[in-house]
Amino acid sequence: MFENFVFFSDEKGKIYKFDTISQKVIWELKIYESSYNDYPKNIALFLNGDVLYAADNLGFIYSIDVQVGKIVWQQNYGIPFSSHLNFNKGVLYVVNQNSRLYAFNPADGQKIWSFESLSGLIKPSRSSNISLYDNKLLFSNDLGDITAIDLDQQVIIWTKNILSQNTISNNLVFKISNILIDKKDVYVSSNSGDLFNFNLETGEIKWSYKLSSIQNHISTEKYLFVLTENGFVVAFNKLNGTILWSLNLAKLSKDKKVSLEYYGLLLASNNLYATSSNGDIYKISANDGKYVTHKKINSDLSRAPIIIDNKIFILNRSSELIILN
Repeated sequence: MFENFVFFSDEKGKIYKFDTISQKVIWELKIYESSYNDYPKNIALFLNGDVLYAADNLGFIYSIDVQVGKIVWQQNYGIPFSSHLNFNKGVLYVVNQNSRLYAFNPADGQKIWSFESLSGLIKPSRSSNISLYDNKLLFSNDLGDITAIDLDQQVIIWTKNILSQNTISNNLVFKISNILIDKKDVYVSSNSGDLFNFNLETGEIKWSYKLSSIQNHISTEKYLFVLTENGFVVAFNKLNGTILWSLNLAKLSKDKKVSLEYYGLLLASNNLYATSSNGDIYKISANDGKYVTHKKINSDLSRAPIIIDNKIFILNRSSELIILN
């Protein structure tokens, strides 16, 4: 969010600046040459001041002047980037498909340093994630390792593997949630079948729970909210991992015979919002997990919505921006 503007990208490779007040596109920027038209683009965006940084699944990293919608610099490192971007103390961080962590100079996109972790033969698009807290950076690789690095010393503090034997035996392609850092706690899960609460300083497991989730978790002062792969919204006590309540979204859907995917989780005004691939947006009470309402959108949805000024913004697969009150 920059003033009253939001920025988003689509699978065609266009990046947009959108005015939330006038509800108009201020500019749209096409980055890629025609030779890349047949490749779906997955672009990670990060806004820092008046500069928008982007990294994609084609190996490009670039920066954009948000005022005029022009590229400032562009670099191609050849290997697809698979995590979102993060920025800390004047350095830009991202992980590529080969599980290599890069530290870039945000002024020109030149590599400052990099760290390579182990990587498997299969390169899933959701195996890498990255999170920063103070001088610590945590990132994941496609083998299920979570690695914590001291950025001041550029040394590994600890490494933990969250891949279960169940994933290996069933040949599942490993995918991971966000790595959520909340003070001295780290919360992370995967499609492997476990949710973990780690100690940030030591990597010690404080508690764990059997579930499968690759969506972003939400933390409040006392609770952790999780959206599972099979459509359950679950509220945990952060202290000990006890389940306070859960709600099965699949039972609320009218499309009983359709296999649905569920995207993201948002919290606003003590309500949780979740989205399904058939175009349902659910509203749930965060206090007790009671179903409040849902709205059906006749669109093919593939990503989580965002909430700005009490409005829901969501982009569908046809690059249409849908705005709901």
